[in-house]
Parts: sequence; C-alpha cells; structure tokens
Amino acid sequence: MKNIKEACRDVRGVNTIENALQDVRFGLRMLVKRPGFTAMAVVSLAVGIGLNSTLFGLSPADPPTILGSSLLVIAVALLAGYFPARRAIRIDPMTALRYE
Repeated sequence: MKNIKEACRDVRGVNTIENALQDVRFGLRMLVKRPGFTAMAVVSLAVGIGLNSTLFGLSPADPPTILGSSLLVIAVALLAGYFPARRAIRIDPMTALRYE
C-alpha cells in the first residue's frame, strides 16, 4: 500500500514539491545559523548582478569599463590565492610531509 501511495505521489509531482520545500527550509536555516555565510551570499549576489549588468551593457569603445572589470577580476583572483597561501605559510614543512 505504501509503495502505491509513493508511486501516485511521484506521478502527481507531490514529492518534487515536498523536496523543493525541504531544500528551501534547509537553506533558510543555514542563512539564519551562519551570518557570515549569509553576508557572503548577499555580497556574491550583489557583485554578480552588478557585473552582469555592467558587462552586458558594455560597448567595445568603452575602455575604462573594460579596464575596471579586468582589474576587479584580477583583484578577486589575487585575494582568492592570498588566503590559502597565508595559511600554508604557517605550516611547518616537515609536519606537512609527515602527513602525506
């Protein structure tokens, strides 16, 4: 009987809706539990929307915007490499080699 109920729910799409609602609830709990994650999600969305509107409204004869966008991408790439490198510098090489 339980299998028949599950099959009917799958056909009607009820499980899909329930799964989507569970995912939304989980996401909201994560946003409430971790304010740092929430801040980074909001900043990422804002930067993504801003870059999207800037780059798609760009004409080829607009060097300052192209230069600014390039510098922004370079700065983000440098920051993305800086923090792991700073963390790796603190580790003693012999300790790292022992764990390999």
